[in-house]
Amino acid sequence: MSTSLTEAGREELKGILFEGYKGWHDSIAERMTISHLRKLSALGEYERDVVLAYVRRQKSEDSVKRFVRILDQFDHAHMLQAGSRTKGGKAEC
Repeated sequence: MSTSLTEAGREELKGILFEGYKGWHDSIAERMTISHLRKLSALGEYERDVVLAYVRRQKSEDSVKRFVRILDQFDHAHMLQAGSRTKGGKAEC
């Protein structure tokens, strides 16, 4: 997969896949996956579509469905966190 991810970003994607080796069936895999997503975001390299495409290439559709729920959870928390840094829809300086 050709992306503009750094080596660190690619390692986080590999970590996400590793945590999903059983299809993201348990809460530990979910927490660890969210941790990898946070690290990817901290690197400034989180793009939902890129992460999802990477997972889709290597996992079953049932696993992908469970992974999408984790992504939704992460995106929701990420939006709430970003919203807490704004006031009236505008970023506070």
